[in-house]
Amino acid sequence: MACSERLQMQKLKENCGNDEQFALVLFVEEEKYSVIHKGRIQEDHYAYDQVVHVLWGKGKTAQHYPARLISCGTKDDCEKEAMDLSFPVGENLHVDDNDGSSDVEIQEEVRNGKRKGNENNTQVHVPSKKSKETSKSASAPWQVGFDEEEKKLKQAMEINSQQELLRAFLGGVPMQDLSSIVNRLNSIESKVDRLLKQAWSQTKPARPPTCTSVSPSSSRESSTTGSSTSKEKNDIKGVDSGDEVEESEMMYNGINLLSLKAPAREPTRYATRLAGVLFSKEEFINGMIPPLNAKYARVPLDAEKISLMRSCIAQQYSTKVANKYWSDIRRAVNQKCNDIRKKMYLLKMYMKSHRCNYQYLKIHYSAEVVNEYNVLE
Repeated sequence: MACSERLQMQKLKENCGNDEQFALVLFVEEEKYSVIHKGRIQEDHYAYDQVVHVLWGKGKTAQHYPARLISCGTKDDCEKEAMDLSFPVGENLHVDDNDGSSDVEIQEEVRNGKRKGNENNTQVHVPSKKSKETSKSASAPWQVGFDEEEKKLKQAMEINSQQELLRAFLGGVPMQDLSSIVNRLNSIESKVDRLLKQAWSQTKPARPPTCTSVSPSSSRESSTTGSSTSKEKNDIKGVDSGDEVEESEMMYNGINLLSLKAPAREPTRYATRLAGVLFSKEEFINGMIPPLNAKYARVPLDAEKISLMRSCIAQQYSTKVANKYWSDIRRAVNQKCNDIRKKMYLLKMYMKSHRCNYQYLKIHYSAEVVNEYNVLE
């Protein structure tokens, strides 16, 4: 045992000359630079830019920490090199003052640490549980890279498992065909929705026609029944009205205007639907509901159609509601006129910028767009 200690002391003296007894190291776990005595280095032989193990602390609390050796020299040389490398003193740089101990005491600590490691049949450079916890909390660069690679591997395994399940469900369909299958399913779903809407509109019960010629006795009964039905209808729509409204069919171009959807408490939406049926695109482009604004060169819309619109609103809601919300209805219909006019103007500018003629329009666009272009011309 004495011979081995003597050899260790001799190697330590060879490594630690009189002129170069200090080293500038970077602690890997804490990412902290320190100027230490070379006697704290555990390895017997080492080189620059090599990871060594440094004994830090005293007695039972002393532990070995991995550090990267940057340079060796005197204490002043190591501090000067640290300043040249722009290591801030007091933040990431720690100067080892030997903690008040001499070189012999440091060498004794190194020998005791080696002897303890040999007696326990363990390697001295293996960190303790506390150092492992600090290394995990410090999130070293190699540990972060390993965690990222492990996360990517798990994600790839999950994706592969999902793809295998999908292939088994689809019966061996290749992955490049899945996009086309999804698009086809979406188109089928849209077609089914459209067919269901058509079937629902066809099976919707029509309003029973009312008789125009009635006797005086039956007129009283019809007025009472009409008032009760109108009250029930207004209660359903959420509109209170004492007016007596008589149900009837109002046909225009084969369309029953009273069968259009009339949302409760939203007469403006019902009015815009009526306007879409009553007025053509040309009337929307050139006209507005009076009174007209002097800034715009517009013509008033057909008065008979406007009166028909008001009567439909009064029939669906009440005369009081039609009069109360007429300003909002007028504003909504005029906004619809402006939107259609703007859309047609943009279409015309697009055709001019791309130098498209009528024949090109007929080939590449639908009949509705062609008709709108004819209205503009």
